Amino acid sequence: MEHSPDAFADALSSGDSDQVNRVVDEVESMELEDRAALFDNCFDVCSEIYEDGDGYQRQSAIRFAAALYPRLAYRSVGAEFTDDVLPGAYTVKDTATHRDRLRELYLDALTDDDGRVRRAAAKAIKELALTAEMIGADDELQAMLENLESLATHQPESKTKHIEQAYENVAFHADKPTSLIPHETQDGVTQSDATHSMDRLERYRRYREVGQELNTKILRECTGREAILESAQLLGIERDGDAILYDAEPHTTVHYEFLLNEYRQNGQTAVEQYHEQERWKSEVEHTILEALLEAETSLFKVTAVDGTDKHVIVTDLLSDDDDELEVTDVNLSETAEPGTLLFFRLVSYDEFNMTSGISFPFPADEEDRLLREYEYRTDHVDSQPESVQRFVSFFDLYRDYGIHIQYL
Repeated sequence: MEHSPDAFADALSSGDSDQVNRVVDEVESMELEDRAALFDNCFDVCSEIYEDGDGYQRQSAIRFAAALYPRLAYRSVGAEFTDDVLPGAYTVKDTATHRDRLRELYLDALTDDDGRVRRAAAKAIKELALTAEMIGADDELQAMLENLESLATHQPESKTKHIEQAYENVAFHADKPTSLIPHETQDGVTQSDATHSMDRLERYRRYREVGQELNTKILRECTGREAILESAQLLGIERDGDAILYDAEPHTTVHYEFLLNEYRQNGQTAVEQYHEQERWKSEVEHTILEALLEAETSLFKVTAVDGTDKHVIVTDLLSDDDDELEVTDVNLSETAEPGTLLFFRLVSYDEFNMTSGISFPFPADEEDRLLREYEYRTDHVDSQPESVQRFVSFFDLYRDYGIHIQYL
C-alpha cells in the first residue's frame, strides 16, 4: 500500500482488523531510518485518531504508534550515545523527541475507558524503557516510574491493573523492584529468601525477578561493544557497519542471552566473569549465578502441561536419558501444548527447574527435521565450543521453522 499519512489514516480508521494488522506489519518491517522519516506526520495521524476514534480505533492508533517508533538508539548498541553514531542527520535530541511524544500518548492511553487501549499502551511502553536503559537515560526511566505511580494513585481500581503492568515493564529496565502496588508480605519474602521457606511458585517468581535485574547488571559490567558485535556475528545477525540489524525485536533478547551465557572473551562468558569477580550483591544473586554456571541448553519435548501448578513436563531429546523433568514456567504453562518442542537453557535449583527466560518453540511435527538438521548444522559452526554450536544452530533453525513469539 501507499506509505503516506492519508493511506495509513484510512486503514486505521476503517475498523477492519485485516487492514489495521497489515499497516502495523508493514511499518514494523521498515528499516529504522524509513520509520523515522515517517514519524512526525504519521504520529499526528495517530494522535488525531486516538482523540476522535472509538475504542478499537484508539487501540489501533496505539499499536500503530508503537510500530512507528524508529528505535534509532538501536544503532548505538555498545557505543556512547551521541549524534555521531546515529544515521543520517538524526540527533540525540530527535530521538528524545520521539520518545517524549510516544510516552505522553501511552500515559494518556493508560487511563482510557477501554481495556484494549490500556493493554496496548502497557505493552508499548516497554520499548521506551528498553531504549532508555540502552542509552543510560536513568532520569527518563525514573520519570516514567513516577508518572505511572501518579497515575495509579488517581485512577479507579478498574484501571490500575494495566498501569501496574506498565510499571513492571518499565521497572524491569530501571533496575527497580517490579511491583508498583505494595504487598503486605514484601518483607517476609525477603527474609524467606535466606531460609528457603517460600513455596515453589514464590521462589520461582523471586528468582525470575532478581535474575532479570542481574542480567542487566552483567551486561553493563562485563560486556562491551566488541563483544556485542562479535556475538551478533556468531549468531548470524546482520550488521551495517557497527549497527546491528535485528530481523525482529525479540532477537535482541535472544542476542543478549547468548552474549551472557555462551559468548566467551579470554575463555570466559560474562556470567563466569561476574561470578569469578564476586560481584553479586545478595545471596539470591549468588544462588542464581551458581545455577547459571551449571545450566545447559537442549531441545525438549513437552509431554504434559499443568496450568494450575504452572509447570510443564518435558523430556530431553538430545540426551540418552529418557527421564521426565518438571520445569516451572508461568508463560509456558499457559501457552505450550503436549508435543511442542522447546529449545531452552535449563536452570536447576534444589527446589525446582526453570528456564533462563528464553525459549525457541517449534511445532511437534518438526522433531525429525530438527534432529537431522541440528547434526548437520553443528558441523558448520567452526572452532566453537559445543554449547555455542548448539545455540547458534537452534537459533538458525528457529528462524527457519520456529513458532515466533514476543518476550514480554
